[in-house]
Amino acid sequence: MMVQKQQQQQQQQQQVLPAARRRMIKNLMPSFLHDKEPVTKTIEWERIIDCLRSRHMINMYDRHTVILERLAQVLADGVPLKHMEPLAHVLSLVKERIIQGGKDVLCKPLCGLLAVLQHSLIDDRGDKPLDQLKKDLQQLANRVGDLVHVHDDKVTEHAVEVLYRLCGGPRTDPPVSEHRIIMFPWLLDSVSLPPSMQDPASVASHGSDDRYHETEMELLELLAEADLISHLTTALQINHRTSCQSDTLRTLRRLSLSDTCCKQMVQEGTLNLLTQIARDSTDDVKLSIITEILWNALESSHTPLIAEALSAQNNINNLHAIFKRESNARRDVEKELRNELVIVCTDIAVFASEGRFAAFRQSGFLATVCALLMGEEMEGRNKAMPKSRIPRSSPVPIPSSNDHAFKKHLLTLTMVLCDDMGVLETFLENGLLDFCVMYLDYDSPNPAIYRWSLRQIKGLQLQILTLLQKILPKSNTADPTIYDTLLAFLKTALEKDAQVRPHTGLPNPTSDPVGLVMSVLRLLIVLAEAETESRQRLGQLGIFPVVNDILSTPTHAPETHRTALLLLTSLCQFAPNRSTFGQIPQSIPTLVSFLSFLSPSTQETNSIHLSTITALWAAIPFCPLNEKAFLETDGLYRLLDLLAEKRQTREIRMCGLGFLCDLLENSVVKRFCDEWRGREGGLVGLAVELWVSEEKFLEVPQGPQGTVFPDDRNPLEGAHPQKHTTFAPVIDELTQNLRAKLYSLLTHIQPIDTSTLSPHIQIKLPLIARYLDFKLLDVYSTLERSLQVDGIRPTTPDRECIEVVGEVQREKKRMVLEEQKAVVEGFGQKVKQQDQEFYETIKKREEMKKMASAAESRRPRLPQLPAKLSTTKRHHHRHATYTTLPTTSTADHLPLTSGH
Repeated sequence: MMVQKQQQQQQQQQQVLPAARRRMIKNLMPSFLHDKEPVTKTIEWERIIDCLRSRHMINMYDRHTVILERLAQVLADGVPLKHMEPLAHVLSLVKERIIQGGKDVLCKPLCGLLAVLQHSLIDDRGDKPLDQLKKDLQQLANRVGDLVHVHDDKVTEHAVEVLYRLCGGPRTDPPVSEHRIIMFPWLLDSVSLPPSMQDPASVASHGSDDRYHETEMELLELLAEADLISHLTTALQINHRTSCQSDTLRTLRRLSLSDTCCKQMVQEGTLNLLTQIARDSTDDVKLSIITEILWNALESSHTPLIAEALSAQNNINNLHAIFKRESNARRDVEKELRNELVIVCTDIAVFASEGRFAAFRQSGFLATVCALLMGEEMEGRNKAMPKSRIPRSSPVPIPSSNDHAFKKHLLTLTMVLCDDMGVLETFLENGLLDFCVMYLDYDSPNPAIYRWSLRQIKGLQLQILTLLQKILPKSNTADPTIYDTLLAFLKTALEKDAQVRPHTGLPNPTSDPVGLVMSVLRLLIVLAEAETESRQRLGQLGIFPVVNDILSTPTHAPETHRTALLLLTSLCQFAPNRSTFGQIPQSIPTLVSFLSFLSPSTQETNSIHLSTITALWAAIPFCPLNEKAFLETDGLYRLLDLLAEKRQTREIRMCGLGFLCDLLENSVVKRFCDEWRGREGGLVGLAVELWVSEEKFLEVPQGPQGTVFPDDRNPLEGAHPQKHTTFAPVIDELTQNLRAKLYSLLTHIQPIDTSTLSPHIQIKLPLIARYLDFKLLDVYSTLERSLQVDGIRPTTPDRECIEVVGEVQREKKRMVLEEQKAVVEGFGQKVKQQDQEFYETIKKREEMKKMASAAESRRPRLPQLPAKLSTTKRHHHRHATYTTLPTTSTADHLPLTSGH
């Protein structure tokens, strides 16, 4: 009523005013069209802004209304980019006028102008640079978001819709000319639309979906600086209309793709408000949008911060209420939403701080998870019925894929929550182990279990086995029969889940590369590594024949064989198990055969070789039965041949040398090693070859002919030595040092006969023999550096001791160098001696040749027969005796015939 009275008063005043006065007021109204060029639309922004902020026209809301309406008409086809800055200023002034009292008059035309802004921006930049356009867009988005503070539902709804469009959201009713205008063309060097809005000809020239996605992310990060999260949070707090909340949530969903906006949601308390709205609302659309916002936030780069905020007690209470309400979903859409909520809760439990479990316990969340995860199985245990007794007329319906996914997500959530011992005890008290054991029975009579399909139950079994890997080592109340159950399940899985069916030889369609057999083996490894009693118990139950069957079956995948080898390694750490394994027929030959394993993949081959050597190391040494079988099957020679390969990895050589050192504790093994001729010099030659290779790897300086470098450095140091200041790295380095293994190996095969070794082998033996001395000197050097770092000045006796250590190092190095020089000199003398002997041999041979030549020249020569002597006459003189006379006349060469 007051507004109508003001309008009537103004009309009366205009009627009274003279014509000149009316023309003056009319000129204050800006003109949008040039008089001479009516086709070209121009906006006089300066006059519009002066009209809105002039103190003479502050209360002239009808004029302001006309301005807003005509602006909406002029900008009906879209807002040019060059007009974003003045338009943002106009919106700011309109907001002030509304707050000052023009709410009833200005809100409606303002909504009309905001409706125009929902169109895409027109790529008309004018002469503004790109950086200025970015600032203009931020300012425009900020002014539009600030309109939510006018506390008008319609204005808020239109403002939120504009923000949604500015963030790149699509329109629900795009106009026909939408392809000619775009929302944010200035972010790209060339104007482009998402491929869904382009014609095929423009897609090839304007980029792909990836480029559009990058542009969208740039836009969202740019708008994150416009304080939109604060404005949208305010809109959620002050406006409870369903349509407005939905629009606001849609905009927040777009902004949740930005990492900066996700961080701002934590700072503004938006996440707390979202969980509260989701709890109070029964609208599935809102709940779906909120769940997606939380999901996007947890997937951002600020995941720990988001998870910490959502793990607050009030948020966990809200999520628990939502989860409990949605757990009875019936439609597929509702079930998908329920599954997404479980994933959100799992991410919170994974990434939040250690105190997150208290909120889960206090909210009653654990009880709900236990009931949903294990409730049906616990009830079905009392309704057990064999499958053969199920009436054919009432077959058991197979659950949907959403139900199966829900069960798997619950298992994943349980696995994460069981990191806390208090939560684990709660689950165990509710029968978690009994629940897991039920699923490890292929012929379970529980209707809650056999209702699943074969693939579904296999997926659940895989997750349950993974869950048992986590909880069994922590549980002190585990049923001892769990070992029997696992062993029986492994035997059944070998038949039903093998990649090739045992009897038919055909592929198994339900088997995966990583199937149940692999999962059971990994679980058994975890149990065997946990305590000695587990290894003893598994050995007594007959685990070794099963492992041997797996290793002797070539149809298993290499990864399955590798896992079985690792399990064997863990089991044989219990000494009595070694003889138990060795008593199985063909167990050691089967294990040795993997030393000759070859695969197209080098990584797979090395993995099998390393696992095999580790298993042999655990099963063979210090067990006479196994050592004998290992030697009889040429296992030692295969091992040495494997270590002698040129491109062998350091890990395999480290493990193989350690295994070989333990084998050499048996004197019989040394005799077999002496017979190996895979390298020049046998085992000693191989050790020196590996030593030289390690020196090249460490870039150890070398003197002439492989001698130590004549300086004051430790001869073991490479080109880039690590100067440790604590003892722990020095001690740990011994376990990873190949040269330490080689020193130990040569120590075990002492004494070494150097007479048959070549000089390049002999020259390294003095250095290897003193490896431990030089390593001890390295420890003293570390002690000296440690004292310097700590600022401790050693006492005089300690200082003298350190100096003596340095002198000892130099003396030992000098001794090694002298021995190496002696080897070089001895080799040189030997070469000279061999050259001299060769020369004497050649000389004697030449003298003998001369003597033979002289004797040949003095020897009488045989006479030559006449050229015209007949064949019969030659045959007649066949048995004649010829004597050469010491004359050179022709008559003297006639033959003298002796009587017969």
